[in-house]
Amino acid sequence: MSQENVEAFTRGVDAWNRDDFDTWIELFDPDLEWLALMEVFRGREGARSAWKSFKGEAGLRVQFNDIRDLGDSVLALGEAEGEGATSRLSFSGELAQWATYREGKVIRFRDFGSHAEALEAAGLSE
Repeated sequence: MSQENVEAFTRGVDAWNRDDFDTWIELFDPDLEWLALMEVFRGREGARSAWKSFKGEAGLRVQFNDIRDLGDSVLALGEAEGEGATSRLSFSGELAQWATYREGKVIRFRDFGSHAEALEAAGLSE
């Protein structure tokens, strides 16, 4: 099932970047726990709030050039960029995401502000 998780993660990134909320939200388990950098979102309603915040307010786009199959989870290393809704200041930087799957849906999602932090958390320090 692990390759299916990598493919599901990639579908989620594609849906996110093309603003396809309906496809994106279906990839999450109703009991989702999303540990964002500064906030925790729970369930699909939490994911909806995260979408509004990260997509609507910051226009966040993501790109992952290193996606690792960890069995029941996927670790993705890449970058994010966006623009402040009020300030109009552009930002970009490293982003890593660790998604854990149950029956084809993301049950736990954790964001990291650096690749090194994510690799260490996953026990893959380089």
